[in-house]
Amino acid sequence: MPQDGHFISVSALLLASIAVSASACADSSAASSWPTDGVGICAGPGEQGRTGIVPDGAGGIFITWRDARAITHNDVFALRITASGAVAPGWPACGIRVCMAPGNQDFGTSVTDGHGGVIVFWEDERSSPIRVFAQRVNAAGAPQWGPDGIPVCTASSEQGITSANPDGHGGVFLVWVDSRRAPPPEPPHFHPRYDLFSQRLDSAGVSQWAPEGVPVCADSGDRVGGILADDGADGVIVSFADNVRAAYFAQHLSGTGGRLWDPNGVPMQRGQGISDGAGGALIAWSSGDPGNDNVWLQHVDSQAKELLPAGGIAVCNAVFDQRLGTRGKSIVSDGAGGIFLAWYDLRNGKDWDIYAQRMLASGAVAPGWPVNGIPVSAIPESQIYPAIVADGTGGAIITWHDIRNAATGYDVYAQRITSTGTIASGWPTDGVALCTAPGHQVDPIPVPDGVGGLIAYWDDYRGSDVDIYAQHVSASGIVGSVVTGVETITLPIMTLKAPRPDPSSPELFVLYSLPSTEQARIVLYDVAGRQVLSRGLGGVGPGQHRIHLASTASIPSGVYLIRLTQGARSLSRRVAVVR
Repeated sequence: MPQDGHFISVSALLLASIAVSASACADSSAASSWPTDGVGICAGPGEQGRTGIVPDGAGGIFITWRDARAITHNDVFALRITASGAVAPGWPACGIRVCMAPGNQDFGTSVTDGHGGVIVFWEDERSSPIRVFAQRVNAAGAPQWGPDGIPVCTASSEQGITSANPDGHGGVFLVWVDSRRAPPPEPPHFHPRYDLFSQRLDSAGVSQWAPEGVPVCADSGDRVGGILADDGADGVIVSFADNVRAAYFAQHLSGTGGRLWDPNGVPMQRGQGISDGAGGALIAWSSGDPGNDNVWLQHVDSQAKELLPAGGIAVCNAVFDQRLGTRGKSIVSDGAGGIFLAWYDLRNGKDWDIYAQRMLASGAVAPGWPVNGIPVSAIPESQIYPAIVADGTGGAIITWHDIRNAATGYDVYAQRITSTGTIASGWPTDGVALCTAPGHQVDPIPVPDGVGGLIAYWDDYRGSDVDIYAQHVSASGIVGSVVTGVETITLPIMTLKAPRPDPSSPELFVLYSLPSTEQARIVLYDVAGRQVLSRGLGGVGPGQHRIHLASTASIPSGVYLIRLTQGARSLSRRVAVVR
């Protein structure tokens, strides 16, 4: 019912709504700045082993790696590269050491902190047993969680990081393997067996769930796995191999660490996944008879129900093998509820090529796309291990390594495809070279540049040791151009996210952020402009927040408008409610 007799016109609400859009793609005439064949990330003696690449929100990147420069042990380093391909002001040329503790710091991963910085994870041997540690580094290169980072879990067990995912609030979800509950190793094997644990850290590095983490399964067992996808509603879906049950499973963890599916997980195909935006996931994998792997797709909802036929539907079942890459992401959202998939393909019976397909969430091939996908690069000699990112305009960009020029070994290439299944205008038929330096360049991993292009990094063998290099390619296919036109955001700001899931049922949650401690309010209006309910936000302070607005059982089904107001500013979003 309307409260306080308050009414407001729908047209006024719509006029007050703010639609945030990205700036235009980078200008193809921008001066070239990134060096030919890429920027060396501390290239020199000693191997650098990549652990992560993260956009900095301003057209540049953070790169993290383990570094053997100390000779006797590895340390974990981070470096920020700007939109022009230069080391960011104030950062040392070969990066900062994210942990000053003695001993070996190795492996790991990294994610954005949502505030222009990076959160880094690693496995730390400063004391026995090995434990997982974390560090947050801001845009200026200053560690935020002490000089040595913080332990993710202080249990007396051996731990190994497997994956991490931003939580959308400046914090992170993470998953690790942990020996505390796993069955003991069986002779003659003396390596530890593991169980799977998860935790959520806030922006200050404080654990939000049980102090020593939440077991992904209720019972103990021998498991390994990681985050499959966020759920689009403040939680994550974790997939894992269960070596006791000899099968693959998944678990849905809520934002508060609760297990939402069967306590010990539900059967799930092993593969790569992305959120469907409604609490479920779209999952892709490759499998088949020997010599005839195909690419498959399944869609599960928030209750783990399979929405496509059992066993999935074939994305590509051409002759011979089709395989998803294993070095980077092979599946990405198309921005319209469907997906793009990229794989390497032996259908010609001679050498590997790169192919892609666009699929709808229903399992149908997107209109205008051919069955079994389009060639992204089908030049003679092999192209393998593709990785894909969305371009922000309904298309995607794919990277891979390529041996078309045997004289220089494997090189790194990229190609952009449109939403209609064509090669983007200005891009060569078989892709553009990001690096053709002597020696092998392999396993490029891309991240979006924020304006339709990408930045990729790879392992590089042009020198005597393995080094890390990176390169930018613009939306128009210009390699080495300066990234321009990025809409940089100084946080905190005022935002109101589209409610997820939408339609909302049975609970309506709203994600928002505020720039100050000034009083704010969220109001729900029906399509007639009548106020249905109102919530004061009580000076919650700057930053990102989540509020339970209502149980949808108390609201009639229909379309509503949510309005967030603070001072003179207001934002509005539509939401559908079903009962």
